[in-house]
Parts: sequence; C-alpha cells; structure tokens
Amino acid sequence: MARSSLSTFSWLAGPVVGKVLVMLFAIACYTNSLQGDFVHDDIFAIKDNQDIRPETPIRNVFVNDFWGTPMSSVLSHKSYRPLCVLTFRLNYLFSGLTSSHYHLTNIIFHAAASLLFMRFAHEVVFLDRVLATLSAVLFAVHPVHTEAVTGVVGRADVLACLLSLAAFILYYRSSQRSAAASTTNWPLLIASIVCGGAAMLCKEQGITVLGICLVYDWLVKHGILSQRKLISPSAVLEKKQLLLRTTVVLSSIIGLLAFRLYMLNGKMPGFTDQDNPASFAPDLSTRVFTFAYLWAFNGNLLTTPVVLSYDWQMGSIPLLESVTDPRHLATLLTFSSLSALSWHALFRSNTYTRRVLLLSLSFLVLPFLPASNLFFRVGFVVAERILYLPSIGFSLLVVFGLNELATWYCGLLPVSDHAPASQPITKSASVQQQHLDHQEQKPTQRSAILLCTLFACLILAMAGKTVLRNPVWWTRESLFRSGLAVVPQNAKVHYNFANFLKDAKRSDEAADHYRMALRLYPNHPSACNNLGTIIDDQKEAEQLYRRATELNPRHSNAYFNLGGLLRDQGRLNESENAFRQSLKIDEKYDNALGGLASVLEQQGKFDLALSTLQHAITLHPDNADFHHNMAVYYGNHGDAQKSLSSYEKALQLKPRRHITLMSYAKQLRQMGHNEEAERFFKRALKVKRDADSLLAYGTMLHNLDRHDEAEKAYLEALKVDPKHYNSTVNLAVLKMTREDFNGANRLFMSAIEDNPSELSAYKHLMSLQSQTDRHSSVLKVFNEARSQSVPNAEVYDIHARALHALNRTGDAIKSWSMAVKLNPSFGRAHMNLGACYHTLGNYPRARHHYETALKLEPESQVVKENLVKLARLEKKSRK
Repeated sequence: MARSSLSTFSWLAGPVVGKVLVMLFAIACYTNSLQGDFVHDDIFAIKDNQDIRPETPIRNVFVNDFWGTPMSSVLSHKSYRPLCVLTFRLNYLFSGLTSSHYHLTNIIFHAAASLLFMRFAHEVVFLDRVLATLSAVLFAVHPVHTEAVTGVVGRADVLACLLSLAAFILYYRSSQRSAAASTTNWPLLIASIVCGGAAMLCKEQGITVLGICLVYDWLVKHGILSQRKLISPSAVLEKKQLLLRTTVVLSSIIGLLAFRLYMLNGKMPGFTDQDNPASFAPDLSTRVFTFAYLWAFNGNLLTTPVVLSYDWQMGSIPLLESVTDPRHLATLLTFSSLSALSWHALFRSNTYTRRVLLLSLSFLVLPFLPASNLFFRVGFVVAERILYLPSIGFSLLVVFGLNELATWYCGLLPVSDHAPASQPITKSASVQQQHLDHQEQKPTQRSAILLCTLFACLILAMAGKTVLRNPVWWTRESLFRSGLAVVPQNAKVHYNFANFLKDAKRSDEAADHYRMALRLYPNHPSACNNLGTIIDDQKEAEQLYRRATELNPRHSNAYFNLGGLLRDQGRLNESENAFRQSLKIDEKYDNALGGLASVLEQQGKFDLALSTLQHAITLHPDNADFHHNMAVYYGNHGDAQKSLSSYEKALQLKPRRHITLMSYAKQLRQMGHNEEAERFFKRALKVKRDADSLLAYGTMLHNLDRHDEAEKAYLEALKVDPKHYNSTVNLAVLKMTREDFNGANRLFMSAIEDNPSELSAYKHLMSLQSQTDRHSSVLKVFNEARSQSVPNAEVYDIHARALHALNRTGDAIKSWSMAVKLNPSFGRAHMNLGACYHTLGNYPRARHHYETALKLEPESQVVKENLVKLARLEKKSRK
C-alpha cells in the first residue's frame, strides 16, 4: 500500500469527505450547462429521432442506429448504442424535449462516474483515499469532458465509462483470493462481462475494458513479464484460474465483436475524405505520420486543454506529408514517453508502481485504440468526447507523478517499496535520521505545500475552464461561432454555421458561409446541395445540385432537391427521373416518395401517382404526411369520402397537425358539413392562430352570412399580419355587402398599395365603383391594373360594363371580346356581346354569342328572352 506524501491534503483521508468533494466538483462545474439547448448532434439524436418517442415500438431502438436510422440502411452511420438511446427515451417519457432535464441527467451520470472512478482508484490502484480523491477530482473537472457532459449525445461516452469502471471493479473482485483457496468468483466475473457488454452498447470503445481486465490479470496480478515468479503452493491453481478467466473473457470479447459485426449487416459505414482526410491520403507515409501525430494531439488536449473545439475535421489539422514537419517532434515525444513508462512498469518497478503505471497506461491507451484508425477507418479526425474514458488513465498518472515528486522532495519513501527489506535500521542510524529530519523538516514541508498548492491551482484552473467552456454549448450559434474562432480554416465549421443561419432564415449570411466552405473544400457535396436550396438563381441552384450528385452519387437529398427544382420549372420528365434516382439510393426516402407522387399527378399519370402514395403508406404506415397527401389526392379527384377517411387517419397519427386540421375543415366545408367544418377550424386555430387560418375560418363564416363573426376573424388576421392581402380584400368585400362603401374603398386602396401586382383588389374596387355609378373611376382603376399586370376576364367584364354605361359601345365590345378570349367559357361576357351586337343590328354575331352563352348557361332566362327578340328582328329584317 502506498502512503500519500501530499500531507496538505491529509484531511481527504476520511471516508465521506473525499466523496462529497468529488461530487461537489463534478456537479458544480456543470451546473451552468443546464441552460443549454439541444445543439449539433443532439438535433439528430434526440429532437429528430423518433426512436426516443414512447409511441415508437421499443424494438426500433435495438434495430436502428444511434440516430434512428435502420442499421440495414445504406445511410446508417452504423453507431449502435441502444442502451444510451433508452436513457434518452426515458428522458422523453418524463420531460418531453425539455433540454435542461437531459443536461441534468448527464451531470448525474458524470458525478456517478467520478465517484466510481474514486472507488476504483482507492480499491484497486492507489489503495489510498487521498490519492484516489485527488485523481477523481482531476477527472471530474477536466475541461476536455465538456463535449461529453454538456453535449447531450456525449452521454454515450459517460455511460460507457461508468459501466467500464463497474466492469473492472467487478472483475478485480472476482479474481481476488478467497480465504480458503485461489478460486474465481464466477457470479462477479459474469457480472463484469455483462457490464463490459453494456458499455459497448453505450459506446463502441466500451468493450476495451475487458481487454484492460486481462492486462490487469496477467501483467499486474500475476506479474507476467516481470521478475516475480509464481512460487507459492497455490501457483498451479492460480495459473489454471487465470487461464480459465482469460478463456471466458476472450470468448466473451469474440462473441460481443461478432454480434457487433452482425449488426453492421455486412456493410461498413460509408465515410468520406471530409470526415477523415488522412485515411484517404494516397501516400502511405502521410497516413502513418498523420495518424501517429494524432496521438500527440490528443495527448496535448489532455495535458493542456486550453484550445478546444467541437470539431477538428476538414483542414483543422493539416496532414503530415513531409519528414521535416516539426510536429514529428511531438509524435516522438509522445511515443517515447509511453514507451518509457511501459518499460519502467514492466521491468524496472516495484509492485505498487507497476500496478499504478500499467493500469493508468491501460486506461489511457486501450480505449483510444478504436479511434486511432489502427484497425478500421473512423468518421472523425479528433473528437474530444472520445477522451472521456482515456482521461481516467491520465488522471491517475498525474496524481501518481505528483505523489512521487512529493515523496522525492520529502524523503518519505516507503521501506517496503524502496529499500531492501533485509537491511536493519540501527539505533545510531535512527538518531542520525532524526537529526537530518530536524534539519530538513521546514524546507521539505514547504516543498510539499508548494506542490499541493500548484495542484490545487491546477484543479481550480481546469474547473474554471470547464465552467467557461459550458456556455459554448448553450446554443447552436454559440457553438458554431466558437468553432469559427478556433479553427476558421475548417470548412465543416463554416458549413455547420451556414446550416444554423439557414434554419434561422438568415439566407444571405448562410450563403456566404456555404461559399466559404466550398472555397476551403471545393468537393463538399452537402455544401453544394444546401447552398442550392437558399439561393434565388435557379440556374446556379441546378448546377449546384448536379455538382453535389457528381461528388457523391449517393446523395439522395441532392437528387430530391433537383427533382423539386425541375418540377417547379415544369420540366416534369426530368423531375420524375431525379426523384426516382433519389429513391434508388434510399427506397424508403419519404420526401422523395411524396415528390414523385406529386410530379406523376401533374403529368396526368394518376394511376402511378396513386400507387406511389399507396406504396409510401405501406412503407411508412405511421407517416401522417402520406395520409394527408392521399387525402389531398382523393379530394382533387372528386372522391370526397376517401379524402375524409385519409384525413382522419392522418389526424389519428398527429391529432394537432395544423395543416391537416385546416385541410380537413375545408373538405368538410366543400361537402356542406358546416358544423363539423367549423369545429375543425376551431381546433386548428387552437394549435396555430395565423393569418391564413383566420382568413379561411372568416371566409366560411362570411359565406354563411355570419357577418359579425366573419368580421372579427378578418380583423384578428389583420392584427396578426397587418398587411395580409386576402384578409384585407375580404374585409373590404364584407363592408361592401354592408354598404360601407367608404370603408371598403379605403381597404381596397390599402391592399393595392401593399400588393400592386395582385388583381383581386382592382377587380373588387372596380366593382364597387361600378356599383356606385362612378364609371369613369372604373376606367382609371382598370388602366392602373393593366399597368401592373395582365387583367383577367372578370376585370375586362367590369371594364366593359363601365364603358357600356358611358355609351362607349364599341370600346365595350373590345373589352368583352378580350374577356371571352381569356375565358371562352365566360357566359355573361358572351351574353353582353350578344346584346351589344343585337343593339347595333349585327344579328349574326348577336346570335352566335347568345347561343354560346345559352350552351354555357342553359337555364339563363335573359338569354332565352333575348334570342326570342332577336328572332323576331331577324324575321322582320328578312321581309
């Protein structure tokens, strides 16, 4: 057992004080993280992940990846962490998407990991509460943990660490000698393996703890490779138990790895050079140099965590392509230090030092191996959260080194570890030692106090850095801005910030950062795709989408966006091909299925459109959007009952979906079910009282002659959006109905001023002026409307009636002729043309227009009477 030489910290030797201190530091350092929102990967793993919703079958958690994508999908990142997802699901069950509760859970897990680390350091490593407490405090406050603790998705690393510590402690206890014999406690060993497997199901690197257990058993407990030999009577039994434990653990590791490989479904994750540039470098030396340097870079993050970043990809760490690169010195220093410590632990040290160094190095190195690119390509360059578990080894090494330094200063070397046991201590030697102690007591005490003070300052500095680092993770903007400040040469940082700006509707700024990302990394397909979605230039957008598909032929979003652009341009065949290409990549892509159905319907391929929607519902029976789209399809094709049925299915899945409630209410209104329609309009307005919804509700009331209620709805819509065009026009029409012509006139003029290119207000204003016999004003408004846009048939009709009232029959004929040209089915215009020609004595033309009007409006008595009159005149003229 080692004795702490850090006398200043002796007050930590109590069984409770240390635990309280560790817990306080672990919690206090992260209290301000409770203010944080969901940021970065949290969006995909929590907010957008349907697997954490209670209504999603729990089976999905065990067949989908960390982000909710099926492990069998080509789009899956293959990160299988179901136990971590289950904790998110529990969070959602109790608190929905209240981010502070997720952060609080992370803090609790971090405090638990810190306390368990303290137990591990005391029981297994140092056998001393003071040193165990100091190492746990260092672990609890280390700033490199902010990504793992403050970032909610970092919970995977925290849980893996917690379970790894539990697995090791259980293994340690299972392998200890009983009073009777050197046997293995098999229940504890099985529990250890279960914890190790659970750690792997939280984060892949968790499985490495089982390897650490074997390192402990072989190199520490049994001293293989050391000078110590197994010479006790129970040595043979111990060896048998060691081999048996090793066989069981190795078999478990192989089984767990086989299961993990099985979950890959025969497909490794598809990373690109933007994820891990070094792994795609064509030159072997560049790959080796860079991967080796990353060990030094990560070591620097542990030793001096001054500069931290949420992302270290794409240009943040330039590749090492030359043997003269000065960064090789850092690599050399790192591997020399690790080699020296390993050599000392294995061949030069006593039992205590060997135990501390080997366990420290095992926890420092082995959990980092899966992220080192040694066995397989990983999807990142450096990730600070990966260092959560390795920092156990770092914390142990720092405290061990500090204690050794203090021991050297104070001369408190334990006899059992540093002096030959056979050397007697004589009385004269004892007196001499007392004399030396008296001479050096003050300077050695001062040296120890100085070391303790420096360590305390280190703890406070790291705790302060952690507290200051947490706010960076509060919002997406603060996180991405911090990345820009640290690694402005990182194209991905600009890309991520652009995504935030895009979501915040700050399109111009977003476009600038997308373009910067493309300048730094021209082959960024997602930057091309996303830039195309926010620019107005459709030609450039098309070029960007096509460039994205060239860079990444499996970019289903780029094909989908290209399909939407081509559809909006009326290039329907090309649009259909783009949507189909997107579905070739991901046959279950819901947006592409919806887009394909819409473009097929626009092409008149109604059977294909219907079958596509039906196929989409088969693939996604719980997707309310598809049921909604099916309802719209049936409504457009006159099948009102099926439309209602589909809307009802959509509302069963999403009872508060605003657009479905509004569409259902409108369908009911069309079918004359006014009471039901009103009920659903009101339900929709409880979800969202926007101007468009209030307008639709007001229009229904208006048509039902409930004018007072309609007026309230229109006025509320205008309160929400004072320049809402249709609400302004409808309110003006309502005032016309009430003969408040001045009020109506003011509203029409306001609508025209705000939207001079919209014809509706011109038409109604002309109708108002015609109704009040201000025919000359009608002509002025018509001329103004024609200067802004091409008038429609109804506007020409009102204009012609004003001209006719002013006895300008020839001009009226021209306007009515234009009306029937724009709308050949405009019966009233045909009737008025017939009347004009009738008056002018042009009976053939009059008859033509009367007969056309009668075909369009067979029940029109006016046309019938005029035809009778025309027939008499024609008969009279023939005589």
